[in-house]
Amino acid sequence: LTIEDPFVIDAGPDQLTCSGDPVTLGTAPIPGTTYSWNPSAGLSQNNVPNPVFAFIIPPAAPPQTYSYTLTATSTNGCVDTDGVSVTVVAPPNPTFTLPQSACENELVTALYLGGAPPGANFTWTFPPSTQVLSGSGSGPYQLSWPDDGPKTITLQVETQGCLSTVFSRTILIRDIPTSSFTATGPVCAGQS
Repeated sequence: LTIEDPFVIDAGPDQLTCSGDPVTLGTAPIPGTTYSWNPSAGLSQNNVPNPVFAFIIPPAAPPQTYSYTLTATSTNGCVDTDGVSVTVVAPPNPTFTLPQSACENELVTALYLGGAPPGANFTWTFPPSTQVLSGSGSGPYQLSWPDDGPKTITLQVETQGCLSTVFSRTILIRDIPTSSFTATGPVCAGQS
């Protein structure tokens, strides 16, 4: 009677990844061992010890967890299984509203619409002459500009290490019109 050393396989640690970012599951190969991953959806291969996992979920979707079971059979016919989970985090949606135009020193509002989860980090970029009257984090931001011209604001949102695309909007700031007139003296009705 021959007693083999215990055959133990490791599917690797549970992982957290961003939508579309690949992660490697499993462990280094053991010579002569066959491998089977179940299910195979999202995996580069289902018959290797360390397949690459990549899954895409829609922006701003709640995190999705995928569970896999690795079954390995040694050259001596010993079988072991282990499980691993991968949680996929969607990038946040970075959209916000901004009026198309305003006058110099007119109060405007930049309003975030993306619905990022609590704990998200917001990186707003405002042009140098922007006067930020109020706002932080997701906002809303109350803004004005003392000078005319196009002003572009950008926003990128991060949650659980996953970055959104950079979203931008441009507002045209118009100068305040001035009027002037000259009177030459009293004019009676009917005179020019």
